[in-house]
Amino acid sequence: NRSIVEYDWKWIPDIKRSDYLVDMKYEPGMDFAEILRLAMKREEKALRLKLAQNPQDKNAQLELGWLYYQANKLTQANQMYSMVAKMDPENPDTEAMLLQAIILGELRKTLQEEKTYERLLELQPENTEALINIGLVYMRNKLVPRAVEQLEKAKKVLLENVKREQKKLERASEDDDDDDVPLQDPPDLVNLKKHLGMCC
Repeated sequence: NRSIVEYDWKWIPDIKRSDYLVDMKYEPGMDFAEILRLAMKREEKALRLKLAQNPQDKNAQLELGWLYYQANKLTQANQMYSMVAKMDPENPDTEAMLLQAIILGELRKTLQEEKTYERLLELQPENTEALINIGLVYMRNKLVPRAVEQLEKAKKVLLENVKREQKKLERASEDDDDDDVPLQDPPDLVNLKKHLGMCC
């Protein structure tokens, strides 16, 4: 008998039970989880077929990437969004870039995550979600001054957005006799203030 230490152990990433399910058919009485699993498997198969017929189908790549992300198949999702990014590197899909950066963070690929956020901010300097997220990446890597810089930028943009919305409300209520209702800070700004309080 061989001991455990004699075996050659290998890591096999992203093994999902759904990868090994045989095709199911809908049956009355199936519970919601089974119906959802069946629907996702069928959608995945349809999207894979579309990509087999046309590997450059961007919409199919995006939909399949999102489906993988929802199923927690992060490696496959990252591959799909990487394919989208390579299709037109000069005019990338910024929403796909943001989601890919989030996925890279969950995969603990910090350097790629950071570069993706930095590229996104070159295209959209006032993307508050990207500013906050890269600030948190810097905090995680103990780069506090850089973290504060990005979080302060996000705070400035969010405050400007709040002021714009306040002016819209004031103009809309000029002929209204009701008392003015103060505009509350959006959730992103509330969370951002907490993060700034942690690192400053």
